Parts: sequence; structure tokens; C-alpha cells
Amino acid sequence: ALVWAMILLGMNIYFFAILFTQIATPELLGLPSPCNEVCEPHQAALMKYWGSLQLSMLTLFASVTGGVDWWPVSEPLMQISVVYMLMFVLYISVTVFAMLNVITGFFCQSAIEGTQQDRDFMIRQISDNKQMHIN
Repeated sequence: ALVWAMILLGMNIYFFAILFTQIATPELLGLPSPCNEVCEPHQAALMKYWGSLQLSMLTLFASVTGGVDWWPVSEPLMQISVVYMLMFVLYISVTVFAMLNVITGFFCQSAIEGTQQDRDFMIRQISDNKQMHIN
């Protein structure tokens, strides 16, 4: 179950990375190749966070795990359109509130089942101990 949850999380990151890379690509096509002082700050940030599929996936992963703040990542998207910022907020919401809670639930369920098995083992051991003393 944990493997499937991780696969689902990876697919979610991959889907949104494709979406945000496709959004950033038209903005980045007109930029000069080295993009030093010629670029505007939001274009440099767009290149930094959304310049390729791999960078987009890393940015999305870092956004939900606390590796990067949301505002610097989403600001270049908002410069293109507020709708894209809302899509980023949707990604954060879906990932944090749905997917990561499923993974947390998996670990909690495993701990509960482990505790139940320990309790059953202790009851069986006490019962066997009583039987041994009775006989």
C-alpha cells in the first residue's frame, strides 16, 4: 500500500510538473541564452524553478516537503496569470491535505495493527502461563 501511495504521489508531482513547465515554456522561449542581467527578476525565477521538467518536479517536491517557500516559487507563475498561481495552490492543497494524509494514515494503521498483534500475543502468553500453572 505504501508503494502505491508513493507512486500516486509521484504521478501527482509529474502531472503538475508537466503543467507548470508548459506554462513557463512560452515565457522562457524569448529569453537570451545566458539570462544574466538582461532578464527581469521574475523571468530569472521562472527559469530557476520552472525551466525544465526536472526542475519543476524538484520545485514541486520541495514545496510540499518544506525545502522551499511557496511565495518565491509561485510568484513567477502569478506574473504570467493569477490562474496559474491558483493552480499551484490547488497542487499544494491536494498534495498536503489528501496524499500526504493517506501516507500518514498508512503508517498509523501499521502501528495500530502492530500494537494489536502485541496485545494478542501478551493475552495468549498469559493464558498459556495460567494453563501451565493449573496443570
